[in-house]
Amino acid sequence: MKSKKLTLLSLIMFSSLTLSSCFLDPLLIKMGLKEDESEQSGEQTDGGNYTVLPKEEIDKYYASISTQSGNSLLSALKSVINTSAVNVDYAWSRYEKADEDPFNSKNVILIYARTSVKKTAHVNSQGIGWNREHTFPQSKLDNEQAKSDNHIIFASDAVVNAARSNYKLGVVSGGSAISDSYNQKTTCRLGSNLFDPNNEARGIVARATMYAAAMYGYDPTDNFDSLATMLKWNLEYPVSKFDESRNNKVYQLQKNRNPFVDHPEYACKIWGTRNSATKAACGL
Repeated sequence: MKSKKLTLLSLIMFSSLTLSSCFLDPLLIKMGLKEDESEQSGEQTDGGNYTVLPKEEIDKYYASISTQSGNSLLSALKSVINTSAVNVDYAWSRYEKADEDPFNSKNVILIYARTSVKKTAHVNSQGIGWNREHTFPQSKLDNEQAKSDNHIIFASDAVVNAARSNYKLGVVSGGSAISDSYNQKTTCRLGSNLFDPNNEARGIVARATMYAAAMYGYDPTDNFDSLATMLKWNLEYPVSKFDESRNNKVYQLQKNRNPFVDHPEYACKIWGTRNSATKAACGL
């Protein structure tokens, strides 16, 4: 009887694994490259190890910002975030800290697919693993400092990032599903001329693009199919505890902040009245 119970339990456990959409190849788990389902997602809302700073410290950082809007606000933000104290760096350790999985300190959360992999699974000579990748394509960055800026660069699966290439960001209906380094399908999709990341990543890449505009003067439409899409993603996929924590970590490492994580409302104040589509996106 005991043997039959064990057999039944084994069948139930096996069935639950094979039915799971997050099921991972056991070989990958054995290799220590990916975690099992319980540790893979960065979307949990309770618990987690987040870096928190006093609200007073963050408010003080923006003390010079008042009622500006449009290009005046964009310029004012640049004066706040682009100072001589900024210390960019491309070292692995910076990204291992900034993108650390709050539920597994041995892992990082990857930007586009939002999966969790070992910090040690750096991209290898076969292009397998994660690397430090630019959410505003490096081919479009003519500022050397921007090429090592933690607010623009995130931990990313190398194969997914190669698929993104320098395509603009936007909503893809249909298209092709992208698989990652470990041949696991992600929720990222590639259309004929657009790349669409995991929904959770949409707000993050929108706010990273806004930072690039404020910090370095880049045109958001060099990275997005339209200003309206960028504004919609900022509103539809709001700042999470992970986003706030990452901003705080990069602030400690780099000595400046992404103002659109602290104040996502700045986006519509700057770009909301540019055209009818941006007005509609912002409800103006």
